[in-house]
Amino acid sequence: MVTWARCRRRLRWPTLVVFLLFSLLGGYMFANVLYKTPVVNQRLKPEHFDSGTRGIYQKAAESLAIANDTAPTKTTVYEIPEFSLESLLCVLRTGIKQAGEEIRIIKQTIGENEQGDVSVKASLSRIVGVLKRFWPNVAVSDVRGRVLDGIAPIRAKDSGMKDLTSCKVEDAATMNKDIEIILNPIDSIPQLISNSLHHVTTSACILYKSHPAAGIIYQPFLRRSIWGAIGRKERAEEISLRRGAPAYGAAANHVDEAKKRVGSSAVSPVEGGDDYAVLTLLTNPSVVKSEEGLFSEFFSYRKTGVTSLCAGDAIVRSVGGEIVDLRHKPISYAEKTSTVDGYLIKVDALKKKPIN
Repeated sequence: MVTWARCRRRLRWPTLVVFLLFSLLGGYMFANVLYKTPVVNQRLKPEHFDSGTRGIYQKAAESLAIANDTAPTKTTVYEIPEFSLESLLCVLRTGIKQAGEEIRIIKQTIGENEQGDVSVKASLSRIVGVLKRFWPNVAVSDVRGRVLDGIAPIRAKDSGMKDLTSCKVEDAATMNKDIEIILNPIDSIPQLISNSLHHVTTSACILYKSHPAAGIIYQPFLRRSIWGAIGRKERAEEISLRRGAPAYGAAANHVDEAKKRVGSSAVSPVEGGDDYAVLTLLTNPSVVKSEEGLFSEFFSYRKTGVTSLCAGDAIVRSVGGEIVDLRHKPISYAEKTSTVDGYLIKVDALKKKPIN
């Protein structure tokens, strides 16, 4: 006769085995979730690039950790999808060049009192119009934090469309929703009015999950575009870093503070805006062709909106440099309206090899 006690003895070992199997499976699944390495695009894995570029990924992780008051435990790759970056860079560079043409026309035809406002409106209208032509729902704002939803896309018969035929534009439905565009339609309006035209710039920053992915700075009166993208080998041919002795630049009114900081009297004043400051480290911004950047470090002690630094930050990072606040912390773009009390741009070509 089979009793309950006998059944319980017979079921004891099978039950224990099943329990152990489920415990092992649960432990494996938990460890896999906890320690799983982020999957990235095969073409853009960090190990495919030099040490200077790989350091950029760590800085992105550190930037996020500082924003969350936590210490980074491992490198996180904030990577924009390949197709989106390729398309956006092409369309943005074309739109910015077309905006530059309109700025040059305005400079020749409009009175000084109206040149600034008209140039800003024309620049935004052209760049956003080009973007909206291909991606109606793309998130675009200016450096003041204004969302640019009310600008209509350019028409299919617009003369500027022929310049976009070489861009491999993806379908609007495939545009990643984590991508944001920040535009600075005109930097240095006072220099525009005073005819110090090489100081005038137009720029665009591509943010991916609130981290700079790529930037473009265009000088409309020199017809020169400087651009770079983090984690990509392509960059503007004009970028050439300073390779001689260190040289320092500072915003025109902040030379004395910079001299104290670096312990040197050889600090050059720089007019112009934040984008122009970036150019002084990547090239000689006052001439079309240059052998190397003017400075290895630049200081500013003025209160600055972080979005004004976004385009330059992406370009500088793409060549192994950095833009940090005066406490040497990376700039955070999680809050678009936040500011810093000053910043430092640093590119050491002797220690951080640019992407070739």
